[in-house]
Amino acid sequence: MFNSNDREAYENTGYFNADGFLPEDLAAQLLDSIRDMKYETVEQVRHGHYSHVFSSEIDTLPKQDDSYAARFDLAENPRDNDVLMQVFEEHLVPAIKDLSGGRCEYFLFPNVYRLGKGHYFRSHVDSYAGISGYSFFVNDGWKWDYGGILSMVHGRDDARPIFPFHNRALLRNEEIPSHHFLPVVPDYVDRYQYIILGWADEKPGETSKVRGDYLEMR
Repeated sequence: MFNSNDREAYENTGYFNADGFLPEDLAAQLLDSIRDMKYETVEQVRHGHYSHVFSSEIDTLPKQDDSYAARFDLAENPRDNDVLMQVFEEHLVPAIKDLSGGRCEYFLFPNVYRLGKGHYFRSHVDSYAGISGYSFFVNDGWKWDYGGILSMVHGRDDARPIFPFHNRALLRNEEIPSHHFLPVVPDYVDRYQYIILGWADEKPGETSKVRGDYLEMR
């Protein structure tokens, strides 16, 4: 499923892009199905997170007195989407099991995030959610100036962009935590982008409204 360069990046850098992750017809079905889902807007503000869970010694990242914040649309009842269930069981779970060497047995069912104008995520890490994770980008006709570009921080002077091309999966080794952020989507953008997010671990972790429940997938 993955080549040696992919595996090396996963083990040493902590992530890599898998383009054309799904067969094109399935990716198109998935996009159609998630467009039809109902969404609610979520606004998050977390005071104190940069003093512990998101702390960093890099001086170009938020400081202890800053507050984590995010704004996005979250799909309701994602497990009712049959196409998403197929993608989860037949593609995402096998990929993460492969990369983790079979260590991952508990998977969060993926949530669908809809991003439009004014949506963003401040810098954070996701290692608390599992040892492996993914961001799967699904959209129609993304343009360079639409925003939604995820940036992975590699140090004081280096943040590398992950462009949200349709049918691209960013597969992450959360044991090498990397701060990442998504700046505000501009007001002139007149369409939505979608990110399917999920994590997996050796044991079930804490559940939440946003993350959902861990499913045993042995």
